[in-house]
Amino acid sequence: MKLKPAGAAAVLALVSRRFQASVTYRASFFVSFLGNLLFVYVMVSIWTALYGARHTVQSMTLAEMRTYVIVANTLRLFFTMPLEANVEARIRQGDIALDMLKPMDFQLMQYADVLGRSLFNLVAGTVPVLLISWFAFGLVLPPSPAYLGLFLVSVVIGHAMSFLLAFITAIVGFWTTDLWGVVLLKTALLQFFSGLVVPLTFFPPAVAGVLAWLPFQALYYVPQLLCMGKLPLVQVPAVLGLQVAWLLLLFAFSRLLWTRAVRKLALQGG
Repeated sequence: MKLKPAGAAAVLALVSRRFQASVTYRASFFVSFLGNLLFVYVMVSIWTALYGARHTVQSMTLAEMRTYVIVANTLRLFFTMPLEANVEARIRQGDIALDMLKPMDFQLMQYADVLGRSLFNLVAGTVPVLLISWFAFGLVLPPSPAYLGLFLVSVVIGHAMSFLLAFITAIVGFWTTDLWGVVLLKTALLQFFSGLVVPLTFFPPAVAGVLAWLPFQALYYVPQLLCMGKLPLVQVPAVLGLQVAWLLLLFAFSRLLWTRAVRKLALQGG
């Protein structure tokens, strides 16, 4: 199914509307903010205890591990998107049929909505938590402006990939009455294989070698390596190229799945 044309102004209006709507739920977000701050503290404390008197484990110093935990969990706020629940609700309520009649492509509408929410999370959550954690624990900063720029590029790619994985999971709702199990599986895969909980260098070499070719590392592990300058610049084109390749593949698959979902709905007279 081809993308419906949409003007930049319409997309930006949707992003702005979601950003403003997110501001109205300040109390809910504040609770999430405090929870994430507490989680960062707990994770830093756990890794500090695990390191003990050791300065380096798996070529990563304690200072680098603290930075890894802090940045990964602040990025998690930016990547958080309740897309599956929203789309599942629209499918159950039948609103999805009305969405298809709108001039803007459904996937693009969802991305604009997610982007507005994520930008609010970035401004109100990710940056403050990062600054507080930097003051409390210290951070290993990017060794050069080039690494900082590459880190930001990688984060943008990771966010887009997180959206596509969530969108693909959400569209499965056309074929199942309950997405809970599918979302749980996706969440578990992302938490362990993206490097959010444990850096991929801590996995057995054979497992880490396989995970290096999968898309999950693009969310947390690769941005972290670039943030701390632990990925040689000569390897960056290949690593980011793999990220972009997975991004294109996931986008193509999401369009194919969406086309099948629309066809299924049409056959059912939705």
